[in-house]
Amino acid sequence: MSALKSIVFAISVACKKRDGLVQMLNRYQRVYAHAKDQMMELNSYAGETNEKWRVSSQAGTSPELMCHHYQFMARLEDAISLQTEVLKKAEVDVQNSQQKFLAAEVRIASLELMQKKMQSGIDFLKVRKEQKQTDEFAASRRISIYETV
Repeated sequence: MSALKSIVFAISVACKKRDGLVQMLNRYQRVYAHAKDQMMELNSYAGETNEKWRVSSQAGTSPELMCHHYQFMARLEDAISLQTEVLKKAEVDVQNSQQKFLAAEVRIASLELMQKKMQSGIDFLKVRKEQKQTDEFAASRRISIYETV
């Protein structure tokens, strides 16, 4: 029985660990979604800015304004490349967290299977013990019947 209690305890600990991993996975997924949204905003802003520049440059612009635009776009491209790295890291975090979560699920499933096997073994032994007691009782009753005859 203590082995069965140990398995039940191990299952409860594994479930708590899995629940913590679910929370971590959800947090990483939110971070990833936020990073993806920021990337979309940066790309959208860069596209809008280039379109505005293209329209305004047809009317003629000064070299200083062109230089300012190129510097601004260079900084915007730097921000996009930094956000790309953030997005990659967030994606890796989500994948690692998913793997840990799946491993925890497998562990719980294996512990539950072990618990079922142990319980069925215990139940089998209990049935055998009850059958043995029934057989012994029947045998003792039969012996007492023969002794009285």
